[in-house]
Amino acid sequence: MKRILSYLLAITLLLPGFINYKALKSGSIDVANRQINLQAQTDGGIEIVARRPYIRRGEIGVLAIRVAPGSNCRIIASYKINGRDYSSVRNLVAGKDGNLLCTWKVDEKTDTGTYNIEITCGASRLVTTYSVQ
Repeated sequence: MKRILSYLLAITLLLPGFINYKALKSGSIDVANRQINLQAQTDGGIEIVARRPYIRRGEIGVLAIRVAPGSNCRIIASYKINGRDYSSVRNLVAGKDGNLLCTWKVDEKTDTGTYNIEITCGASRLVTTYSVQ
């Protein structure tokens, strides 16, 4: 039941990002995100199942990945507040099915822009992005 609720939460939080994605389809940020997603999908160790590419200040960011079951993963999200660089580090362990869900709240003071998310699980490494609007 908990797993179903977490997936429903992820879908609920990803839906506005998907709508924004469709609205900003022709933008240069979108082209860069698609290129990064293509690179992300070719990495054999880490697969991005879902992510919220566009997040407004104060909203929840979502990243769902699939890795080897029981993998120890480190997720580092970068961001800026008033022009100063910060990063948030999460150490998470994948479940028996290899799924891992990471959520975070974007601060109201976060600068708008595109930021990196670095995912490391064992020997596999993947970098993707999210945009704060």
